[in-house]
Formats: sequence, structure tokens, C-alpha cells
Amino acid sequence: MTRLLSTLMLGLVCCNAALAHDNFVTNPHLAYPPGCAGDPGRSAVPFVQGRDISLLAYSTARIDARLDGWRSTCSESGRSLIWLRLTVARPAETTLLYMPWVGARTGDLNWYAQRLATTPNGWGLVGDSSRDQQFLVLEPDGLDNSTEQSWTFLLDGVVQDGIEGWWNVYDFPSLSANQYNQPFTLRLDTSWTRYEIEVPATDAQLHTEPGMPLNGRLSGLWAIDGAADQGLTLTIADRVAPADTPATPRGEGPLVLILQQYSFDASGNLLWLTGSADFEQGAREVTLPIVRVADGQFLGGPATQRDIVGSVRIVANGCNDLEYEYDLSSLGLGSGSRKLRRLFSLETAGYDCRDYAAKVAANQ
Repeated sequence: MTRLLSTLMLGLVCCNAALAHDNFVTNPHLAYPPGCAGDPGRSAVPFVQGRDISLLAYSTARIDARLDGWRSTCSESGRSLIWLRLTVARPAETTLLYMPWVGARTGDLNWYAQRLATTPNGWGLVGDSSRDQQFLVLEPDGLDNSTEQSWTFLLDGVVQDGIEGWWNVYDFPSLSANQYNQPFTLRLDTSWTRYEIEVPATDAQLHTEPGMPLNGRLSGLWAIDGAADQGLTLTIADRVAPADTPATPRGEGPLVLILQQYSFDASGNLLWLTGSADFEQGAREVTLPIVRVADGQFLGGPATQRDIVGSVRIVANGCNDLEYEYDLSSLGLGSGSRKLRRLFSLETAGYDCRDYAAKVAANQ
């Protein structure tokens, strides 16, 4: 019982604003994939809607609130993010609300420490600026002509990077990657009462297509499976609008894939191929015309000879799994399909794409 109560107390929430970040960055303690919140094509499915709960105000008054919760898809199949939203009617004057304690119980009947976060571990370290944020600030009625105020949080683990906060002083574990995506019981303790919500498994709620959208996490150096001393560089980026053109908000405009391949022609001579194509965000494949670059001069100024010699189709099957389909018949190289494999020691900084067996092991 002592451990149970201690574990529940570890999930103190320490935030009071809505999420505003585009991407996660690498953190081995995360139970969710880096880049997950940046997926523009994600869908969301609720598991609790309009649940009535009570929060404790600083004045010890009881404040009625509504709780909504949902899972949203990630690029990786079978992975998701869990969100919770608290909604409260605006009072006549500013009120401080205590954040609820948060815990999760899985099939092994153990309780795990969790917290609600607006600055998850992957978006930056949680330091002194958030240790004392134990309250939600409920603004007066009439502000912004709205009668209600809401806060949206991500269900996250307790800080595990050696940052001392009293909610994790006992160093109890949080949910692992596998546990986060399996069914579990979520408990919120608001001092008035404890509320338990059953959270379904990711696969039970979200039916995602295999593969993943083409995105910046796939940028970098790739090797052609079975082809020694050959490879290609992929860059996936936002297009920058000209100075006299209104900028497209990030996450809304098309992306561009740039390919540069270093190979050999039918006679064994060095062959430099390049190409680029725009594609809509959320697409998991793109076909681009391929140009052969020749007749250049080392560090020289004369323009090279460029000719379209075929096409390449890139398909994203996973973060470390790309398919390369080519038609270079005009060069006598025929057509076909090969797998691309990432050079793991040269992943794009800040966008770790380790396979999930490694990521799950890091969360145990």
C-alpha cells in the first residue's frame, strides 16, 4: 500500500499551457517515437469523452471539470500519443487549481508513475522552470468572450534524465514503449476522489496503414542493399518561398525530396545521378526524374552536362526501411527494385530512427 500511494504521488503534473511544438527530438527514455507529434496526417480517436471530475482549488473549494482523452497516430504503425484535456467553467475571479496525480496500472498489476506534460521529455529538459508549476491558472469569466477554459496535455513519463523533482524522488519507472501502446488503467487522483479510465491499446483504436510518411527523419546517407561502395543521399525538406511570396505555414505546404546517387555505369565508370520532386505531406512514396551529371571539371566553373536518363521511385516502409525502384533503361542498366538500408552511425542528428526493439529495451 505504501508503494502504491508513493507511486501515485510521483505523477505530479507540472505544466499549464497548451502544446505548441512541432517535433520531438531524440531521447532514449521516451515511450513514443521521436517526431511523432509532427506527423501532419495523424488521426485521433477518443477513449473518454466528457467525463465529469472534480479538481481541488487552492482555496480548498471543489471545482467541477470535464475530462477528454484520445490517442493520435504516429508515423510508425502500432504507436500513438495519449492526450488528455481538462475543461473548466470560468469563475468570477482568478483561481488556482491543483493538478491531479497520475498513475498507470498495466496487466502485470503494477503501478507506474506518469505525468501530464506540455513540455515532454523529448522536447527539451524539464528543469527548475517547471518544478514548482503545480497549479492550473483559471482565468475569470468573460476573458476572451469565452465561458470555459481548457488545457491539453500529453501523457508522459516522469523525468528520467537525472533531474531531481520531488515527484520522481523514489525513481519509480514509467510506462515502457510497449506498455504505453497496450491497454492499461489510467488513474487520476484529485484529492477529492480517484478516477480510473480504461485506455485501449493503440491497435484496438487506430488502424494505421503499413509504412510511414516521407519526412525529414529519413534524410541522410543510405546504402543500396547488396551493392558495395554505392549509395545515395536523401534530403527531405520544406521549400523556402521567395522573399516576395507569402510564406506557407510550416506543416501545410508540400515537401521536396532531393536525391543524389553515386554508382557505376555498365562499363564500370563512375556515375553521378541526381533528381528532385515535390510531394504532399503525408505521402509515403514519390517518383522523381533522374538526371545524369557528366563532363564537369574539378573545382571548375563550366556548367556540367545534364540529361534526364530515367526515373526513381522511393517508398517509405519504415524509419530504417526504404524501397528504391528504378528505371534506367536508357543507360543500359535496366529496371528493378532494391532495398535501402540506413548507415546507423550516421543518423540525422535529433531524429533517431532506431528499430523499436532497441527503443523498447531502453525503456525497460
